[in-house]
Amino acid sequence: MVLEIKVKGAEKVQKKLEKVDKGTRMVQKRITRFGAQLMVKEVKAQASGRVVNVRSGRFRRSIKATIDDAKNFAVVGSNVAYAPIIEFGTGGLPGGTIRPNRARFLTVPLPAALTGAGVKRGQARDFADTFVRTNPSTGRTVIYQRRGRDEAIPLFVLVDSVHIKARRPFAIAQKIVQPKIIKFAEAAMRKVVKDA
Repeated sequence: MVLEIKVKGAEKVQKKLEKVDKGTRMVQKRITRFGAQLMVKEVKAQASGRVVNVRSGRFRRSIKATIDDAKNFAVVGSNVAYAPIIEFGTGGLPGGTIRPNRARFLTVPLPAALTGAGVKRGQARDFADTFVRTNPSTGRTVIYQRRGRDEAIPLFVLVDSVHIKARRPFAIAQKIVQPKIIKFAEAAMRKVVKDA
């Protein structure tokens, strides 16, 4: 005795599944590109004064996406050396502290040593007619510049080390962008299934 079972429309179902498979692969590329572009845009927004103050704009300009279409994979990041410090602060560094390499102190610029955008106008040694004084009440050591006969402008505070708090522009952007990517992916997949 032989029992033969035939499924009506099996070829049609197989073709639909193949269409869904092909559509899914195409949609994955679109989702990857959409997510990478959205992430770059949001990290740049976070680096435009929301969580990171803009000085020169170099960090913000360095934020880019690298997309590998073959693997449906994207990396969003920055190639500036101080990007990890902006994201993680100095807590992620060995010892969690920035210390001077070739000098006894770090020079932290004060308003008179900064441009209107907050960028340092030069190194402490670039300023003419300077002197150093330690305030006995605060214990802070400051580099001053003489202006005229009786005026001294504070330019830099000398410190042994600094701690920088994490700003987390990438982590914040990811929290904002992730639901948008999921919504985009769900809509795109619904369309693939509907069109199959």
